[in-house]
Amino acid sequence: TRDTIRSHWTSGGDTRTRGSGGKKSRDLVALVDDSAAAEEGANGSAAGQRLPQTFVEEVKEKWYDNGREREVDKWATETTWDGAPPAVSAPVENGSVSVPPLPAQLREHKPDEMRLFVRRRGEKRGNRTDGTEWGERWQFDEGPRDGPLPPSDETSPPPSSSAAASTEASRGDPNTPLGSAGPSGLRVTLRFSDKWWKERTGNRWGEKSRESDVDGTVTEKWYDNGWEKQVDRWRRGPDGESSGEKFGDKIDGTTWHERWGKKAGAGDGSETATEWIDKSWCKHEEGRQFKWGEKSRKEGGRLWSEKWSKREETGGAEGDEWCEIWGKDAEGNTQTERRGNQWRVGLDGQREVVDWFQDKFGEHGKEKWAFKQGANSEGDEWMEKWNERGMEKSAEKRGKNARGDEWREQWKENLTQRGKFTWAEKEGKNAQGEQWLETWVEESENKKKAKKTASNAQGEHWEEEWGEDLRYDGSGEKWTSKWASDSQGRKWGNNWGDKW
Repeated sequence: TRDTIRSHWTSGGDTRTRGSGGKKSRDLVALVDDSAAAEEGANGSAAGQRLPQTFVEEVKEKWYDNGREREVDKWATETTWDGAPPAVSAPVENGSVSVPPLPAQLREHKPDEMRLFVRRRGEKRGNRTDGTEWGERWQFDEGPRDGPLPPSDETSPPPSSSAAASTEASRGDPNTPLGSAGPSGLRVTLRFSDKWWKERTGNRWGEKSRESDVDGTVTEKWYDNGWEKQVDRWRRGPDGESSGEKFGDKIDGTTWHERWGKKAGAGDGSETATEWIDKSWCKHEEGRQFKWGEKSRKEGGRLWSEKWSKREETGGAEGDEWCEIWGKDAEGNTQTERRGNQWRVGLDGQREVVDWFQDKFGEHGKEKWAFKQGANSEGDEWMEKWNERGMEKSAEKRGKNARGDEWREQWKENLTQRGKFTWAEKEGKNAQGEQWLETWVEESENKKKAKKTASNAQGEHWEEEWGEDLRYDGSGEKWTSKWASDSQGRKWGNNWGDKW
């Protein structure tokens, strides 16, 4: 309970040739005592550990008005002392009486070490005849020399730091580091400030900061010029972990948002170190909505990033999207993936994909690989992959279209002690019933052979084969063979060869 003992006000002012000004002050001394808790304490309850305390509040105000500019500056200091306030005497007729002390008298009777908590807070507002306005709120707390921050009062103004002085009703030194001794000799536990400015044109901007030995530091800058506005905010925790965000928009519908973070220890190469960033934008143009962004993350020796984009027609009738993702692990292995699609809304009201693609690339140790596939609205489909591992290489391609045409290609290469071995094969067919196959083998630089076959819907078939073998002793051979057949079962062909 708070029992008001004494309240004291003073005020004054002056009127000058070109303006006026003044100041006010108020002193309040209160006894904080919980008799019920004290009674329970007598019976051994833990609640009885609470002792009477003295609460002191000193309020100051200054103002001026010169006809073109005016400002009001208010600030207060709240101090909690250990123990009840001492009694002091005031002279009266034929003697004296006991009265509550003023703050200055209280400080004479209580040493600095009896202070438990000090809070300085204030507010400043001003304006000019040209339409300019400004304001500021601030708070500066000092708590126990050791131990946690005292419980905060949710109804109190936000915390702060501001100007300096060493008197009991001063604003405090904004440069006093958090956790060190403040003007009252107690540990600085919290500081806050909120400043803003406004011009007649509607242009507004401001900045905020909050420092706490429990929650860390938060700073913010913002502006709003009527056409564009943005907020830029940073946070740093007491454990060194930091994060931030920036977001804004324009009257044409453009928006942007950026978030980032850094875990304590990032940069020292530890496995727990983490850094990340996430950016995005949105823009409206000629009946279309465009969105795009990028992300990245670093954790220990691992890296990851992503870029993306989306487009949508107004009303959501159609659109497209794509993204690219890249990663690198602690061993240096990398992988990239690109994918995208184009869509439209069907008769059933659901989205249907009409074009799409996917590309993948990777490098793992001595192995490199790639993979691509996709399809389009005309019915075309395709796939391509490639691999290289040590002395071996391979590739494959295949595709088809809406007309019924299909094709496939394969290729392999292997370096052995005998030389380079190469194998390739191509095959295909079309809607007219034609089919073909071609194979190529190169066992070494001097030994090669190939074979081709084909057929059609009329039952005709033909084949061609050739080869050569050039030996190191100078001997060798070359040969070729051709033959064909028709739907009637008739066959014909020829062979040729040469040896030496």
